[in-house]
Amino acid sequence: MKNISIFFRKIFIPVALILCMVLFCTQCGSGNTASINSSSENASSSTVSTVSKDTASTESAEPELTFEEKVKAMGSGYWEEYNDTRDKLLAAQSDGSFSFIMLTDIHIDYVKKVAEGEEWYTVTPVGGSLPDRYNIQNEIAMVIEMANTTDVDCILLGGDLVHGTRPHYSALGELDYLAEVFKEAKVPVFATRGNHDHNDYHGKPCALEHIITDEEWTTHLINPLAKDMTIVRPDGNPNSSYYYVDFPDKKTRLIVLDGWNYPVISDDGIYSVYSAENGWSFYGDDEQVEWFASEALDPEKDGWNYVLLTHAPITGDESGSSNNANLIRSIINAFNNKASVSVYGKAYDFSKVDIKLELSVSGHTHIQSWRTMSNNHVAINTGSGRFAYYPSEIPFDNANGKEYQPMRIEGTYSQSLFDAIVYDAKDRTAKRFNFGNRPDNLFEYTANGIVHTEGEHQVW
Repeated sequence: MKNISIFFRKIFIPVALILCMVLFCTQCGSGNTASINSSSENASSSTVSTVSKDTASTESAEPELTFEEKVKAMGSGYWEEYNDTRDKLLAAQSDGSFSFIMLTDIHIDYVKKVAEGEEWYTVTPVGGSLPDRYNIQNEIAMVIEMANTTDVDCILLGGDLVHGTRPHYSALGELDYLAEVFKEAKVPVFATRGNHDHNDYHGKPCALEHIITDEEWTTHLINPLAKDMTIVRPDGNPNSSYYYVDFPDKKTRLIVLDGWNYPVISDDGIYSVYSAENGWSFYGDDEQVEWFASEALDPEKDGWNYVLLTHAPITGDESGSSNNANLIRSIINAFNNKASVSVYGKAYDFSKVDIKLELSVSGHTHIQSWRTMSNNHVAINTGSGRFAYYPSEIPFDNANGKEYQPMRIEGTYSQSLFDAIVYDAKDRTAKRFNFGNRPDNLFEYTANGIVHTEGEHQVW
């Protein structure tokens, strides 16, 4: 018995205790493992749930609209008019034609001045229930898409991109905005400066602190949109607002003039003497006119054709009757008729020139028009891209062309206005296809002068 007692006390009981402890720990471990596994499963379930919610959120969110859906949402007839204009443009383009889309006079920051004095920047929107800016952004989107899906060589902006009534930083910001938006275009974008683009529409005279300078106009808008094209400016003036660009594959030179390469600064250096409303008829300074005759109209590029972009049309009442405006017209006439012309005492002989400047495009008037000059030059004017309410279309006939007060009705595609233009020197035609309910135009250059045919257009 003594031995049994010793066995239980020294061997069995310790072993039993050890076995109990091992069993207890095993159960504890199993419980912890189960708990961890349970937590892992919960975490996994939570993760799955979160992904599921995100997926559900993504699936429930409205998908981004296609371009077609966006255009259709703009208003009645937009998609049909867009396709009609684009199809006509594509059909008219050929390997040798020079084509572009023209948008002008958007006045993107246009507001009504409602107070004078220190609070004269207090403004209210102008127009109907549709904001001008929304409509302009839609126009720009269509212009870019049309350029990117056709064979146009460039997009042209005809000036008055801003209205000129904002603080300097605001107007400059609008140029930056336009530069950023138009970077989406696959083709270069070129602009001429309008009478509002100095940002000096602040009364007469205008304080210089508001002025957008030549350098700002060039560096904020013109240079960033040129793509890989070379802009040629007068020697020694890298910020000139007038310039030309060559398209060698089309044997075409685009010449951009600035009828407002002012302002002239007052003697005290505080004010701009010429502002938007009283400086435009000068049609540029003397240096620009001489540059146009001596450099831009290079007589050595045989077989080429030149196209001119200006803000105000070069012919008609809006072009002005100043000495320089008359000189520009005289230079073009001499160039096209192989004649000579005198510019500030210097004679220019174009008698051996095998080049034509048969087409100019412009804006400024806010109406659609065309005119001929000397029966060998067509001046096409594109109406304002900014929506204005004109309930009926009013045509104006004149001796050398035709004008239209555009019919523009809110909620329809007539809110927007831009042109697609194809100039074909080989088949001797210029074609204007209008977005916005204006007539299309076909111009044929013949030995007997220009023959015009007006295309069909919808009538509301």
